[in-house]
Order: sequence, then C-alpha cells, then structure tokens
Amino acid sequence: MAKAKFVGNKETKMCHVSGCGALKNIKKSNRENFSSCKIAQKKGYKCCKLCGKK
Repeated sequence: MAKAKFVGNKETKMCHVSGCGALKNIKKSNRENFSSCKIAQKKGYKCCKLCGKK
C-alpha cells in the first residue's frame, strides 16, 4: 500500500502533508489518510498552518 500524501487529525480536523512535523503529536488512532487535500477538505478538514502553504 502506498504511503498517504496527506494525514488528517480526526480530533482537530486539520490536514497535514505526510512530512509535517506536527504529525508526531497525533495519535495513530486519530489519523485518517487521504490521497489529496481536496478529498480531506470535502470531509471537513482544514490545512495545517505549518505545512499547508507548501
């Protein structure tokens, strides 16, 4: 299985690029994987302020 390009935090509804440093603070049980940012946004996620501008 390919590594997810985007990872969402189910608790905060924030979406991160797979290399974002903020991911270390997200419990595995709170992670949701996405293949694109648009899919995450359609599910109510917002872009991370750290990695969302990259």
